[in-house]
Amino acid sequence: MTSNESYIEIYANQFNLKQVVEEANILFYEGTEVVSKICKTQPGIFNYRYNGEWTKCKISDLLCLILNNIPAHG
Repeated sequence: MTSNESYIEIYANQFNLKQVVEEANILFYEGTEVVSKICKTQPGIFNYRYNGEWTKCKISDLLCLILNNIPAHG
């Protein structure tokens, strides 16, 4: 079985997101805009921005998005 870290890596690669690791967060950029993040205090939660609002999902749910080629962010 694939780990949560692998799902994150696959998601970032599939949707061409740049990953930046900070002290408190892992940020994902599309161009110059932050479109998703993971707070290190909540490592199993993927936060993404959709229509200007931040939403959460479990990192394990990224598998469905990857398989269906649907980005959470938008």
